[in-house]
Amino acid sequence: MLSGRRARLDPADSLANAPYLVVARLGGGETEARIHLAAPISPTALFDIAGERIIEAVDTGFDPMRESMVTRRRRRLGALILEESPLPRPDPAALATAWTTWLAGEGWTRLIWGRRAALLRARLARMGALDPSGDWPDVTDAALRNGVANWLEPFLAGLTSLGQIDDDLVHAALAAQVPPGGMRRLDGLLPTHFQTPAGRQAPIDYIQNPPVLAVKLQEMFGQTDTPVLAEGRQALVIHLLSPAGRPLAITSDLASFWKQAYPEVKKQMRGRYPRHPWPDDPLTAAPTARAKPKALP
Repeated sequence: MLSGRRARLDPADSLANAPYLVVARLGGGETEARIHLAAPISPTALFDIAGERIIEAVDTGFDPMRESMVTRRRRRLGALILEESPLPRPDPAALATAWTTWLAGEGWTRLIWGRRAALLRARLARMGALDPSGDWPDVTDAALRNGVANWLEPFLAGLTSLGQIDDDLVHAALAAQVPPGGMRRLDGLLPTHFQTPAGRQAPIDYIQNPPVLAVKLQEMFGQTDTPVLAEGRQALVIHLLSPAGRPLAITSDLASFWKQAYPEVKKQMRGRYPRHPWPDDPLTAAPTARAKPKALP
């Protein structure tokens, strides 16, 4: 109906297939009424009678079936849509605004945080906690959702599909909020990787709190000091893994692990993984990420 109120007509009624009706009498509730008396009216007559009350507008909204923004040109009479047709080349800025409105509301939970974007967000959150006086962006859920027009909208112009708002785009939008020189400082204080004594660049998982470094035990031979970040302000939790990648120990004190726990780990693992080194003195052994070559027959 023109007011937006729903009205129901008996499917068996002779007027059920009429394109438009002039309703004279209604009954029922406030949200959905029942039509008791009405007369049909043709589209031509309706357009002639309504005249200037008919408004033409371009509407953009999210279509959950297509998972995309759809732009339509519509002719309305109140809440009643008289005609609509798709707009093949929508305005890029209008698309960005529509995405922003949707993401700030029901679409927020549909925003996908891929690995790169989630890692940057976690590092920025950690940096903000370690350096509260610094000019780091607020990356809490509430701040990002309420401020989506500021940080994400500039990257949404012209996009039509939800799949286009991918990990790389969200990462770039988030990085753009870091002040000049901030990314260089962030990389220096909270790097994405740690170089193990074996020379491998091992990723640091900042999504966990405190951050976690998961490495094969043999890669850390000779390392007594537990790695720290942010000039000593952030300790790492070390997950020492078996050759199969399973956790053997979790520690924030490597020196204590080598002294107290390693002898028992060595005793249990030597027979299970004979091609990997389990030296009596791990502090003088050469770190390695490789197994011994198989013996020739």
